[in-house]
Amino acid sequence: LRTLSIADPNARAFVRFFIAGARTLECDKQGRFLVPANLRDYADIGRKQDVILTGADTRIEVWAKEKWARYAGEGDPNITEISTQLAGYGITI
Repeated sequence: LRTLSIADPNARAFVRFFIAGARTLECDKQGRFLVPANLRDYADIGRKQDVILTGADTRIEVWAKEKWARYAGEGDPNITEISTQLAGYGITI
């Protein structure tokens, strides 16, 4: 992402969208972390709800279990379009 041109408005919008919600969290002594309320709301995760942690390069994503099941079962319908657009920025998957 750091290699994208800031002169390109689409690249700026992509980076802004991709990074805007990211947060650095610290684990407690028992290896737990608290997901901030705004991110729990965004992910539609309630208290004591089952979640799925997915690896995404140097970060993790926290999903409501039901939403992950739907997403993983259906796949992302736009993945081909997204891959093509990213390739235009020199990013290959």
